[in-house]
Amino acid sequence: MRIRGDRAELHENLTAIAVVISSQVPKPVYTGILLVGAPEGLEAHATDLEIGARIRTARVQVEEAGGVVIPAGHLISVLRELESEEVLIESIEGRPGVHIAGGGAEFTILGYPAEEFAALGTPEGGTSLVFKMEKLLESLRRVAFAAARDQTRYQLHGVCLRYEKGGASLAASDGRRLAFTRLAVRNPQEGQGEAIVPLKAVDALTRMLGKSGEDVRVTIAGSEICFEHDTGAVISKVVEGRFPEYEAMVPRDVRSTMKAPAPALLTAVRQAALLASKDTMAVILRLCDDALELRTETKDVGQSRIEMAVEYRDEPMEIRFNPQFLLDFLRVVDTEETIELDLKDGRSPAILRAGKDLVYVIMPVAPKTHGAVAE
Repeated sequence: MRIRGDRAELHENLTAIAVVISSQVPKPVYTGILLVGAPEGLEAHATDLEIGARIRTARVQVEEAGGVVIPAGHLISVLRELESEEVLIESIEGRPGVHIAGGGAEFTILGYPAEEFAALGTPEGGTSLVFKMEKLLESLRRVAFAAARDQTRYQLHGVCLRYEKGGASLAASDGRRLAFTRLAVRNPQEGQGEAIVPLKAVDALTRMLGKSGEDVRVTIAGSEICFEHDTGAVISKVVEGRFPEYEAMVPRDVRSTMKAPAPALLTAVRQAALLASKDTMAVILRLCDDALELRTETKDVGQSRIEMAVEYRDEPMEIRFNPQFLLDFLRVVDTEETIELDLKDGRSPAILRAGKDLVYVIMPVAPKTHGAVAE
């Protein structure tokens, strides 16, 4: 194998698929990236045997076809540190490995035979859904932050893709908060179903989708799901179990509604959270007469108070939230969007909405009888 091409693009593409690699694999070959040079271009593969990713690099000239597996960490580090625009990668003779050259620097990295690497293939049959790339990417980013990071929580350690006749939705929850959004399917289905996509697969997908074309085809077949686009694919085992009925978790009996511009609310919450601590991790929201007051009160630290104008005409209300949960949501919404906060009282789950489709349900923090600064 001998290839020559754009160093920056190659580094970016290999970094994107490397997120699926795990050190907990049965063979060391799977800690590497499979490089395959063919007449149609260079294709790279990575897998942990549960999740696989492949990507094609456009600005690469394949001078000699072939394949080899190179340890991902070393390969990506070398490509990152090279200062040249172009890089040459060619197989070494006598054993698996590559010689890399660019900008006066040369490296030889030993690897593994390509035949030892079993890349995950695209599942056959099943249900295929087609989404606009930009909408799918935006929707994943707007809900994935709410998923549980603890891998032992199984069906909550991922993003649920649910489809039905009217379209599709994406949802994520860690048990204390829930985010979901709806999106259109370009080839509407008659049936319905769902698949829980592991967070690692979502991470790889969001890194790769910005490089794809207009459409993404999602195939759900048995225990596998595949996201395929014109520059590559992510194939994954789905998370076992059934995701909660999230739309039923949205409170229906709200009594008060606040509206505020997203950038101003983000700034206010960020400022209020500056003096919050891990012990008291709460920001107090007080609503009254088109005004919002945000306060934090932390023993042995101090207190903060931020005021901002909002749209609010209902009865005075006070509720406490984990500020990080608010910030996570506000950072994924568009700057021109208006945030709507729906409340029942200071103890019940609240609803935040952005745009037509994004819904975020968040549990309040119970008031504490200690740890506050005396007023």
